[in-house]
Amino acid sequence: MRIAYVVLTCEKYFDTRVPWQKETSLLHVNPEDIYYLGHTMDSSRRLYNWGASDDYHALPYKLADFFKNLDLDYDFYVLIDDDTYVFHKRLRKMIANYSPNMLIVMGHVMDHVKHELFEYMSGGAGTVLSRGLYTRICTYVRECPNPFIHWCADICLGKWIIDVKKSLKSTAIFVYEMHNAHFHPEQYDPKKDHIGRAITFHHLKTREQYLDLALTDYTAEVIN
Repeated sequence: MRIAYVVLTCEKYFDTRVPWQKETSLLHVNPEDIYYLGHTMDSSRRLYNWGASDDYHALPYKLADFFKNLDLDYDFYVLIDDDTYVFHKRLRKMIANYSPNMLIVMGHVMDHVKHELFEYMSGGAGTVLSRGLYTRICTYVRECPNPFIHWCADICLGKWIIDVKKSLKSTAIFVYEMHNAHFHPEQYDPKKDHIGRAITFHHLKTREQYLDLALTDYTAEVIN
């Protein structure tokens, strides 16, 4: 099973959060399977940019450019931010139960704008796309005259998935939208979070926080 990690980042954090994430959360991921959507084009550093600016509101453009310009061949695609910790082995074990040819999106469903817009998967908590859904999103973004409906990249992705669902011609084809509470949109809170079942945590701020989660991850692995 081949997994691509697609990381939204920027110049400000490319020398801090990116290496912290790489030495902990993504330590056992092949660097060739990581794609950083950042401030410039430098494939030698796995860094990609097709002209989007490097400010926060440009994140949807970075994500759309990824779908427009790269034709990749992985079983699953994990979209995260540079301040997201992923328990890679747990994630890999979990998605191994599904066929990549199914149309699957998995993550933590956010419902705070469902009355104004719709529910969508939290970007920072991490979003998993199967190969089948990834290819359809690529086609949609490349053909859509204006795929941008919001300054949040994850809300835009949510809209693209909704439109892909509408475009499916056969009623036998479904998009499986899988909410999983173990993808955490916020930072680890020991008072309420069960770290032994967590798949991701978002909003890490310091290297120490990455290292603390890595130690916990390693300890749980040894015990089990």
